[in-house]
Amino acid sequence: MKNTDVFTTSDVATICRVSTRIVTKWFDSKMLDGYRLPGSKHRRFTKKNIRDFMRKQEMPEEWLDEAIESRGANKEPIIAGGD
Repeated sequence: MKNTDVFTTSDVATICRVSTRIVTKWFDSKMLDGYRLPGSKHRRFTKKNIRDFMRKQEMPEEWLDEAIESRGANKEPIIAGGD
């Protein structure tokens, strides 16, 4: 998986233009698919998770495309922490 394929709670909040708490609620209520990092409370989301959610919620998918573009090819892979 490329480093531009995984997003943090904070990333998703920025993309969807909501707070991180809202993203956490979406995840906890199973509206938004994702996964927890083993041994932590941190969540991660794939492009597919986010795009599927945005389609269901009728959010502009361009927001995700713009975020992916702005990350660029040089963004460091996400290991742990950050949300």
